Amino acid sequence: MNSLLVIFRIFIFIGTATSILWLSLDPDPPVPSWEVLSWDKLQHALAYAVLTLTAGGLVQVFKRPLWVTWAAAFTLSLGFGVIVEILQKYLTSNRRFETLDILADGIGALLTATFAFWWKRSRAYSRGSDQ
Repeated sequence: MNSLLVIFRIFIFIGTATSILWLSLDPDPPVPSWEVLSWDKLQHALAYAVLTLTAGGLVQVFKRPLWVTWAAAFTLSLGFGVIVEILQKYLTSNRRFETLDILADGIGALLTATFAFWWKRSRAYSRGSDQ
């Protein structure tokens, strides 16, 4: 894989994780004007869906089997979500550890990893290669 592409994937993943961390620890984060997106659990699910996609793109660099790539992306994303919740408990005064936030993170990550695995696998089969 092109080294420039690898560096790009690293920066995209780090940028996504940093954005999530900042929004999670900010005492007064921006609130979307669209009412549906202002629901906290949906924000968590969407943020960790994007993090899982970027993590999957990064893990693909290591040329592991497809299921390993997306299991690792899910695990990285969910682990990051747990760490962020712990940081919220100890580093902020107006935020707290919420198990339902971790559940929402996990749902977004799992749905994304599952869909990405299925989509990549179906593309590989249609091209005649098995991963």
